[in-house]
Amino acid sequence: VPVELTGAVTTYRGRAANVVYLRDISARKAAEQRLGRLNRALRVLRDVNQLITHEKDRQALQQGICDLLAETPGYQHAWLVELDTTGTPGRLFSAGETAGSERLQQYLQNGQLPVCIREAIRVESPPVLTGLDPARHHDCPLAPFHRHRQVAVARLAHGERLYGALGVVTSQETPIDSEEVGLIAELARDVAFALSALEAEAEAREAAALRRFTPVSYTHLTLPTN
Repeated sequence: VPVELTGAVTTYRGRAANVVYLRDISARKAAEQRLGRLNRALRVLRDVNQLITHEKDRQALQQGICDLLAETPGYQHAWLVELDTTGTPGRLFSAGETAGSERLQQYLQNGQLPVCIREAIRVESPPVLTGLDPARHHDCPLAPFHRHRQVAVARLAHGERLYGALGVVTSQETPIDSEEVGLIAELARDVAFALSALEAEAEAREAAALRRFTPVSYTHLTLPTN
């Protein structure tokens, strides 16, 4: 229990004495930690949006987002799973303490999605917050490597297009609360919007290239020899 100690010298019944006060400051410490987590989440939200404004390569953007999250104190591991238009898992981007990433990759290559991702990508689903307890989450490829940690998983969707899922594993001493989950949801929406914009730009470039190289048909005329 964290305590605040205050001591003073006084006189008691004609003799010198020490008076010591112990105050339980658990609530204050919890509030300070919560405020610190929210400030860190706001900073990473700002940093991700700065990355979005200048990074135009889709793969570099997704890896950069994972790197920024994993560098944030209190976040142990960050990953992003791509999903195609049919919901089939594709590439995995990962950063931080990536124990279990290889197992997750194998899981995805087999066309499987952990239950937290399946729950998170439902239509209009809020981010899923769960503990990584191997006894309860035996089908999760990350649970054996991040025992008793928390993971928040958010869907990456813009409009009707689902791009994938973003996951953040916390350190053991910093559980996620509802306000931080809300910030992660906002971050996921920003990322999905950026992916949508990059996809639209790629489609526009492809359409312009097709117009530029569309073959022109010619009519051949046979002219009289005289």
